[in-house]
Amino acid sequence: MIRKRLGLPIPVEPENDGITSTLLELFYLADRSRRFVEYSPLPLSVPEIKACMDVMALDGLSEREVFNTMFELDRIRLERWRRK
Repeated sequence: MIRKRLGLPIPVEPENDGITSTLLELFYLADRSRRFVEYSPLPLSVPEIKACMDVMALDGLSEREVFNTMFELDRIRLERWRRK
């Protein structure tokens, strides 16, 4: 809505399959539990991610795949945060 009002193109969202949706949902959940030090976000830790994994069904995904994905998404998130 805001992009439309500003005359900016509305990005086409990529198609999500079940695995992608689950991983993104897990990341958003873990991101909400992120810790901060003096208004600066800390990287997500294994216990934070693991706690979120415990409440979600991650059938067919290995922990290694999930952690690798979460750490990469977190790296991107922190980069964008630091640019602000």
